[in-house]
Amino acid sequence: MRVNTMARRAIWSGSISFGLVNIPIKMYTATREHEIRFNMLHDQDHARLRRKLVSETTGKEVHPEHIIKGYEFAKNQYVVVQKDELESCAPEKSKAIDYRGSWERAEHRYYRGDRARQAKRKGATATFRFTGSQVAWNGPNGPTRGKAKVYLDGQYVKTVDLYARKFDARNRIYTKTFADAGAHTLTIKVMGTRGRPVVSIDEFVVWE
Repeated sequence: MRVNTMARRAIWSGSISFGLVNIPIKMYTATREHEIRFNMLHDQDHARLRRKLVSETTGKEVHPEHIIKGYEFAKNQYVVVQKDELESCAPEKSKAIDYRGSWERAEHRYYRGDRARQAKRKGATATFRFTGSQVAWNGPNGPTRGKAKVYLDGQYVKTVDLYARKFDARNRIYTKTFADAGAHTLTIKVMGTRGRPVVSIDEFVVWE
């Protein structure tokens, strides 16, 4: 996703506070935060962890139960962010996405923000309201993934099949480019495919 060359429109701008630290953020019409990035830290010394999950201070591996998240507000200075604090400001709670039916959270390390929304029951819908010149739905494919109908501005567009022999967390499932920027709605409707009903939404991405 070439976010460096494609502007996105924030649906809300403001800040969140953790103690004495105030963090400016922008919420986008997606299922995760795009502009604020948290780092995984060791809960004992707050040292930043790299992909090999070792402490920058000791060089030793840190086990998952000791990994926490924090925001770097100054060089090598972090404020620890608790899970409930992250959930309280999650963009997926925005009115820009209207979930109907039984949708549940799913977690995977390759999902944006480590989690997505998924549904299995036929008829469950997610309606996304946005303003822009292009929109994309990103999500996983896999052996348990089924079909979903895509509607744009209330009109049926196509049926997508998310099945794949192997699970892949990051896929561009649907994209649409418009001649001009404008207000639109994108609706995903779960079909409840027999034997593989799962449909997931990792994120929606909008270009101005």
